[in-house]
Order: sequence, then structure tokens, then C-alpha cells
Amino acid sequence: QFYLHEDMRTFSVETAEAFRSHKLEWEGGIQQVATKADYLTYVILPLVWNVVEHAFNLANDVLGRASNGADFKRTVVVRGRPEVFVSGAEGKLSPAQSGLYVVTVSDNGFGISPDVLPRLFEKGTTSRAGASSGHGIGLWGVKQFVEEHGGTITVKTELGNETAFKFTIPYSTLDHKVCIQ
Repeated sequence: QFYLHEDMRTFSVETAEAFRSHKLEWEGGIQQVATKADYLTYVILPLVWNVVEHAFNLANDVLGRASNGADFKRTVVVRGRPEVFVSGAEGKLSPAQSGLYVVTVSDNGFGISPDVLPRLFEKGTTSRAGASSGHGIGLWGVKQFVEEHGGTITVKTELGNETAFKFTIPYSTLDHKVCIQ
């Protein structure tokens, strides 16, 4: 069992200095979920480091936001919660007994070029503008992992503004407010 909410807490503490060195602000919030596979290592970390490497690529800064200097805060946000809620006693919403746990990794970077977007999850594709090297297996590997474990992954982006990757983790049991895969 992997406890994603606990792993994220540890990750946040261990990477705080790395984020400061990249001038990134970190915000996270994962509700309780226990998984059979290591989503932190194989999905969240590659998505977060993809933000570090690509999200603030000046070639995609079509709005000139980086020229504002100190006013521009680079932020990455990781959030997770059950997708389906049911209404209980007194109209209070709570997670369904089974369903999808949704995790979003988003940034306020410069977005992804429309030229790259259709191939973003293909092996060998990089979102770095003008890159002639790079492996291009990160997002492909993330997609393979998510799908092998019954989930899906999508991306929404606006060139010049932001990107959000959203993936799902199927869970089959809800035990004491913990979604269990």
C-alpha cells in the first residue's frame, strides 16, 4: 500500500529548498487515498519536474509576463480528492464508496504550444520550444502508468497563461474517509 497523502507531505518538506532555488512556490493538498501503485514516484513527481523544466519556458511567454520581474510568482499546485460525492444525512456531501480519485497538477506558467499539444503524450515529444535534444519519455511514461492502473490523464493549457494535468486513480473502497484502490 502507498499512502499518497502521507507521501505528498514528505515530498513537500524534502523539496522545499529545490523549489526555492527555482523560484517556485509550492501548494499542495491531497485528501486521504491509499493506492496499490506508487503514483508519487511515477506520476506526480514527473509532472511536477515537468513544470520545473518546461512550464516557465520563455519561448512560450507570448504575453510577456516574465518581464514584470519580481511581480511574477511561479507557482505549482497539486491537489487530490474523490471525484464523486454522495449526499448523506443533513445534506452533507461525502466521497462515494467507490469511484475515481482525481489529482490535478497545475502551474501558472506560460502554457504549452498548440504545435506540441496533440503529440504531448507521445514517446519522443518534448514541450520545450526549439529543443533538439531531450528524451521525451516523461509524459509518455506518466500516461502509460496511469492507464495501466485503470485511470486516465488529460491536459488543459492556455498559451501564455497556465497548464493543468488531471489524472484519475480508480478506487474500490471507502474506509474511514480513506479512498482505497
